[in-house]
Amino acid sequence: MIVTAGVYVIQNIINGKCYVGSSIHLDRRRLEHFSALKHNKHHNIHLQRSFDKHGVDSFEFSILETLDIVDDIKDSPLKREQFWIDNLKPEYNILPI
Repeated sequence: MIVTAGVYVIQNIINGKCYVGSSIHLDRRRLEHFSALKHNKHHNIHLQRSFDKHGVDSFEFSILETLDIVDDIKDSPLKREQFWIDNLKPEYNILPI
């Protein structure tokens, strides 16, 4: 199994709003997000409400950037996530930092 680390976006294709996150295991993180959303248990209330309103087919999970993590596996994804948050200004992210 190949594990891919990186930064991702979950975008509402109806209104263009998005959520940016990072993970050291992108495939697993995608499954976790959509499972929580489908079961009405997502930690982000803004994303959850939009998902409830628009439905699963209105959301796309895309990889913004993959990371080749050699030294500090915990720090690198967060730094790149912050870069994308600063540049995309995602509406569903609760905290800007």
